[in-house]
Amino acid sequence: MLHRKTYHVKDLQGEIEAHTDIYHNLDENSQRILRSLEGSDDAVLLQRRLDNMNFKWSELRKKSLNIRSHLEASSDRWKRLHLSLQELLVWLQLKDDELSRQAPIGGDFPAVQKQNDVHRGQL
Repeated sequence: MLHRKTYHVKDLQGEIEAHTDIYHNLDENSQRILRSLEGSDDAVLLQRRLDNMNFKWSELRKKSLNIRSHLEASSDRWKRLHLSLQELLVWLQLKDDELSRQAPIGGDFPAVQKQNDVHRGQL
């Protein structure tokens, strides 16, 4: 699940980066048009729209970076948990192998006593 979210964020980040050039071109062209419309009502309207576009672009980039840092932090925690679980699985396999090599419980009293002593020593 974390891998899917990380991929999704990287995909969004890639999309934002791909649109950065378009955004900058649009902003430059709008500034040129704004200078040519200086003093008119259209200039005021265009300036408002440019300000709104710049604000939304900035907010989008901030959100994307925040999500990315949050996912990277979560990813580190999941990696540590995964390593711990792998260590536990190795330990379990080792103990399973040890138990498989031991003789079945039973036999005469000295054999049972010896098995009991071995098991108590492992605790």
